[in-house]
Amino acid sequence: MVLLVVPATLWAVLGMKVEPEVLQPRCHLHPDTCYRESVNALDQVALDHESPLGQRLSDWLQNGSGTVAALVPLALGPVGAWATDLAILTEATCINGSVKSLVTLGVQRPRPGAYRSPHENGASPRQYTSFYSGHTSFVTVAMLSLWLSLFSRAKVARRGFLLRLTAVAGVLLVVATAFCRVWAGAHFPTDVLAAPWIPLIVCLGLAAFHRPANP
Repeated sequence: MVLLVVPATLWAVLGMKVEPEVLQPRCHLHPDTCYRESVNALDQVALDHESPLGQRLSDWLQNGSGTVAALVPLALGPVGAWATDLAILTEATCINGSVKSLVTLGVQRPRPGAYRSPHENGASPRQYTSFYSGHTSFVTVAMLSLWLSLFSRAKVARRGFLLRLTAVAGVLLVVATAFCRVWAGAHFPTDVLAAPWIPLIVCLGLAAFHRPANP
């Protein structure tokens, strides 16, 4: 319960109370610091894109992966195992969310939109939450939680094809979400490249905590 309540509370407080107060609209206040040449060559590609379709697709991928990760283990049963699976998914989501908020507050990286329009987009504190990508990190949490759920079930684990299929689907969903976030102009490539690593550590740690006797 502590692994759920504490990070969930921290995430909510940071997101609703702290971020609006602490995030500084530096591109709006100092537009001379936010120009294309100040962005590294890899990330400059994000400055040329602002696709509403990319935004919608990334939202669908995020919501869809979470739904799949929550419901597939329920279909496999038993209910007790599913409760553990759901606990890992929920705790990992909240821990990743709170870590993401802390990193955001520490880095305060402007989104591509703040570079494109420092005076308009750059005035919003929400434009300084680019690092790292929340969508990409959540899809990583969802798909890795699902894979760990399948791996914990002996009957499924013996069917290596299903595990491989889930792994491949998970990687493709993470890559597709990352691509859509850059295409939408919501993140830089380095934001999405950094996104999977914290979820990877969190999910593996929670799986070991909840299932210490499992291989």
